[in-house]
This record gives sequence, structure tokens and C-alpha cells, in this order.
Amino acid sequence: MISPLSAFDLKRDAVLLFSSGSTGNPKGVCLTHHNLNSNARSVAGGLAVDSSDMVVGNLPLFHSFGLNVCFWMPVSTGTPVTYLANPLDGRLAGETIARDALTFLFATPSFLQTYLRKCKPEQFDTLRFVMTGAEKLRAETLAHFREFVKGRLTITEGYGCTELSPVVSINVPEDIAGLGRMCGPENTIGASLETVASKVVDPITFRTLPPDTEGLLFVSGPLLMQGYLNEPDLTAKVIRDGYYNTGDVVTMQENGTLSICGRLSRFSKIAGEMVPHEMVEGIINELCNMPQRVVAVGSIPDEKKGEALLVLYTPETPMTPDEIVAELRERSISNLWIPKAANFHPVEKLPLLGSGKLDLSLLRTMADRIAAERK
Repeated sequence: MISPLSAFDLKRDAVLLFSSGSTGNPKGVCLTHHNLNSNARSVAGGLAVDSSDMVVGNLPLFHSFGLNVCFWMPVSTGTPVTYLANPLDGRLAGETIARDALTFLFATPSFLQTYLRKCKPEQFDTLRFVMTGAEKLRAETLAHFREFVKGRLTITEGYGCTELSPVVSINVPEDIAGLGRMCGPENTIGASLETVASKVVDPITFRTLPPDTEGLLFVSGPLLMQGYLNEPDLTAKVIRDGYYNTGDVVTMQENGTLSICGRLSRFSKIAGEMVPHEMVEGIINELCNMPQRVVAVGSIPDEKKGEALLVLYTPETPMTPDEIVAELRERSISNLWIPKAANFHPVEKLPLLGSGKLDLSLLRTMADRIAAERK
């Protein structure tokens, strides 16, 4: 929804977008022209967009990532875009990239997997940049992509959220890194874009933490939303002293490079230690070596240790729970990170949103139901 009156007031709401609802009910996020314009130009500057570039318009414009990189950023810079009628039509995506010699491809990891199945490697020859966002890029997807393009390209990860217009950081490849801009190592999300201020704070005291210490990521700058529609109390909970509490646990290196550890809501306190669901999930999915996600990790109550890890697994999982546990024990990880084989629960399919992200609200509901059934 775009208001024509917004052009006369940079602080007037320009769009109303709804969060994905992965952790609960979707919230209406009010973004201004100033939010959108500043973030679009930060993205263009970070990617060194020039007159030769052309964008694949494959992401839905009702999502903040698609709105920025497939519409607002191209409009701000005069960069041509070829739009696809269906972002999940991998065959059409490949044909369009090759026909129009497109150079920039933005995708979620789930969309990218579809393209890798349906496209031909030579159709990606004109691409100079591929970026994923919205969900974690798994090692299997990255390896499959590199094999697909014969090492000519890699995938860059970006990070953001609807409340931040949405892009906070991009792990810019070395060959397009701008003056004074460093690309972070693999498996990081890079440093914050220009005009974006980030800090890592203690989840309890909100005190700023030193480099390489896990804590909550707080973000400020002209990308910060006005607030949630008709939700002043909820807005006040997430914006503190002009900084947005992303709810993500990260580390920040001395040079500003960020690494995601997981959502604060996706940690279990087991025997006094914080155990990250996403890290355990990633290790198990890596062991299974499947192109698609086959397990999801949640938690259930445990009388002795407070909580225990719960693993939902699909029929496509190539290993039994006992085999997975045995493999995990061979790795140098804490025993608290190793789920019990008895806490693996088969499901027909994982709770996923249309974007491919885990539906954390539904995952919690499923975990609660399983825990109740075991009593």
C-alpha cells in the first residue's frame, strides 16, 4: 500500500508491510519514504551498482526484501529490471536471465534451490552477483551452487528484517567491495551498510558488549521503522533509545563483521547453558547431506535439566535417530547440544512458511503438543 501524499513529507508513512509471522501474528510495519530511500541507496552503494547492471525481478513486492532490491533500489538508481510473473518458476527464471543478460539475482535459499533444479548452468553466465536473505543459507545449498556455476560465482548472504527497511548488512564479495569496505569471511553477514549503526548488547542489562562476544543485535539509523500499526506498546518494547532490538543473537568482530548465532527465542537453557537450536539444526542437516531441510529443532520441558532438545524429522531423512546421535557424538561438540534419540519425532512435513522459513509459532505449538502427549 503506497500513499501518494508521502512524496510531500519524508516522515509520512510510505508503505505498510506485514512481518512474516514466523514467531507469532504478523505485525503491520510502517515505513516512510526516508526509510526506503536511504536503505535502497545504502544497498546500491554497498553493491557498487553501475549503469551496466540489470536486476532479476523475482521476489514478491509485498515482502520488504523484494520491495527494496527489486523495486526501490532499481528506481532510485535507474537500474533496469525484468520482472517474473512467478518467482518459483525456475525454468522461466533461467530463460529470462539468459535472454536479457541480467547481472543481479536476489533470492531466498528456497527459491535458489528451485532455480538450481530447473535452470541450466550457462543461463547464469551473465550474473555477476547472487545474494540470499530471509533465511539461513545452508552449506549444502552453497556447495550445490558452486558446483552448478563451476566456481565462477559464489553466494553472498545479507541480513535484515522488515522493521529495518530491511537490509542491515551484506557480506560483499571482494571483487566489488568499495573503498574502505571489507568483505567478511564465509558464513558471516558482513559489516553494516553505510548510514546503519549496529551494536551488540547484553540480553539482560542491555550494556554494550566487547567484540567477539555473543549478545543481542541492536540497529539504528534512517532505516528504522516508524513503528507497528496501532501497536504503540509493542513498538516501545522493540525500540530502545532509538535502536531496534532485532531479537537475533550475534557476534561482532573488531572490524564490524557480524555473525549470526541464532534467534534469542531459539535457544534452550539446558542445565544452565544456552543451547542454540539453529546451530544444532544446521549440524544435523549437514550430516544428512540433503538439498532440502529435513529436520527442525525445538524444545520440550525436562524435569532434570529444565529443557531438552526436540528434533522433528521428515520421511526424507536418510539417517535414523540413533545414527544421527552416534555421528554427533563423534564431533567435538558439547553433550548438551546432542539430542536424545528418544526425542526425535517423525512428521510428514516440517512447519514452513511460503518463503521457506520455519514457522516458529507452529513449531512451538507442535512441540507443546508432543510434550503433552508424553506426560
